[in-house]
Amino acid sequence: MATWWLTGDTPSDVRQPRPVGSFPNSYAEQLTVTSYNHDGIPHSRLQTPRMRYYEATDTTLLDKPILWRYSPDHAPWLIQGETAQITQAGEKISLPGPVTIDRAGLGASPPYHIETRDLHMVAATNYAETDQAIRVESEDHWITAIGMQGWLQEPVRIKLLNQVRGHYDRQ
Repeated sequence: MATWWLTGDTPSDVRQPRPVGSFPNSYAEQLTVTSYNHDGIPHSRLQTPRMRYYEATDTTLLDKPILWRYSPDHAPWLIQGETAQITQAGEKISLPGPVTIDRAGLGASPPYHIETRDLHMVAATNYAETDQAIRVESEDHWITAIGMQGWLQEPVRIKLLNQVRGHYDRQ
């Protein structure tokens, strides 16, 4: 049985070591993390059924993430995706695949429902962008476009980049 070692041949049942970084350094299941501002008020919340952290690349992978972004006197933004990759010490968040962004209406602020794909976010500024198709719905109004830049904090700004079409119902 040691012949394979002497000849350099590797039997098919012996596993080769995986490259560095292919195994997570830490993981968690059913994870919920809430961050607070200096006054003890929630700033953001992350919930995921599975998280894996890779130290070699300083990357965190999430399955089915749900992210809440809170703003005083306004309903929170709720961002959901199939997967997420967090890099640069938690500052950059990429959500490949389908993404929904929702915010309930509260007071004078209307509700929003946004559907898109391949969203990229900067956590510190609540900035989100995509170059994919997007649909924004609010009450009986809707807008579609290709590409978006959005600032999901007050005052909310959403810049639609190309092929913008919309429907506005005056009620």
